[in-house]
Amino acid sequence: MKHTTLSLLGVMAAVTIISVIASQEAYAHGNMKIPLTIANGESRTVQVVLGHTNEPSYGNEPGTWDGIHGVDITVRDADTKLPIKTASLKVDKYFFKNQKKVDKASSPADADAKDLGVTAGAVFGQPGKFLARQMVIDGIYGYRVYGTVTYFDGTNVPVDFTGFCSDAAKFNSPGFAGGFGCIGDIKDTKFPGKKHKMKDD
Repeated sequence: MKHTTLSLLGVMAAVTIISVIASQEAYAHGNMKIPLTIANGESRTVQVVLGHTNEPSYGNEPGTWDGIHGVDITVRDADTKLPIKTASLKVDKYFFKNQKKVDKASSPADADAKDLGVTAGAVFGQPGKFLARQMVIDGIYGYRVYGTVTYFDGTNVPVDFTGFCSDAAKFNSPGFAGGFGCIGDIKDTKFPGKKHKMKDD
């Protein structure tokens, strides 16, 4: 009986861990893979994953939604998925009010608002996780991530790429794969809402 209970607990723990990992991977994030050669001459690849915290993301709506969705960056080995703890990263933030503004723009420099040189700090207790905190409003966001990652053997890896939410992918750096959602309006999730017609009594 004791062995059966222990085995059951082991299975439950494994299922829990797999579920947590699966839910983390399910978040809408894009990624950039950066090849490097370590000190012994072997090839490795660093993966930098970019998105927003707490996806899906919605803009601030006083009394309803706080709009706190930070720039979420995860740094890891692409093959083993082991987190890389040491990195010095900065973020340039770009914001466009709507799709029409994106279509007219020729580069992120044409954004309606910019916040440059923001430090992405390490998240306590989460190795490989870096965060630039922010409160967002409805619109289209993109980020340039740059700096250095220090691989396990001490090799410094330069990082410099741009990734935008899905509606402005034309600004993404070559090699940036996947994507993350743009900031929606929390009121659009209301049911029934203004767009729904209801029968009178």
